[in-house]
Amino acid sequence: MGKREVLNKVREVVELILREKNLELFDLELTEEPAGWFLRVFIDAEGGGVDLDTCAEVSGILSRKLDMVEDLPDPYALEVSSPGIERPLRKRSDYEKVLGQKIYVKAFAPISIPGGEASKELTGQLIGVEEEAILLELAKKQVKIALNSIARAHLLVEF
Repeated sequence: MGKREVLNKVREVVELILREKNLELFDLELTEEPAGWFLRVFIDAEGGGVDLDTCAEVSGILSRKLDMVEDLPDPYALEVSSPGIERPLRKRSDYEKVLGQKIYVKAFAPISIPGGEASKELTGQLIGVEEEAILLELAKKQVKIALNSIARAHLLVEF
């Protein structure tokens, strides 16, 4: 069985457990590193933010349930955590959750800024989310960025 099929089985188990706890799966990855195999489960709550106790509780439940999933590498290390304060933004629903907040965007190609130069890296307030694009405000100028042109993006938190 391939890695994708194994991840799909794991995803089903994880999502079932998280639904019971009113949590959601943010991301899931299975990687082989020099120290061995790692299964990383990133969880989130509806309003955002998951504490260490919640991660520990979910980890305990998952470690028992995942023993029943065939084809997981043996041994592997299970890590359960939140996506972090400067969480990555990958899909439209991620952007919708942080609407009105400051974000960083790195595009595959330079994006034109009205009255300014083009840039591949932009930081601004997320003021809109459309079906296939986001709207970013940079120094009182609005820039529309197609979701498929974004290489990576994340929430910015300022202290």
